Amino acid sequence: RLGKRDARDGWLLDGYPRSKDQADALDDAGIRPEVFLLLEVPEEILVERVVGRRMDPDTGKIYHLKYNRPESDEVLAKLIQRSDDTEEKVNPLPWEQPTKQLASQWRMVRALTDV
Repeated sequence: RLGKRDARDGWLLDGYPRSKDQADALDDAGIRPEVFLLLEVPEEILVERVVGRRMDPDTGKIYHLKYNRPESDEVLAKLIQRSDDTEEKVNPLPWEQPTKQLASQWRMVRALTDV
């Protein structure tokens, strides 16, 4: 996908890579970010964001019960929660250590920014 015309001037990978193997695969493909943003967010906020996420099964549109509510009660009634968007699946949070490893791996990019 990153080789397509619309990605020539830049791209953003949101939530990817999540592991060293994925980061290595990007490197092996010659894909290297110019900037790596590491967003540090308190665990309780991450859990709230994940647990409140819902999807419209007809359109695939993603909503959040608190931060991005659907436009009507009709849409709200048909929303589903993905099986991996539960508190049981979120805890313990598996990404803390791998994320730190990725930040370490990409310290050599032009800018690593902790936000």
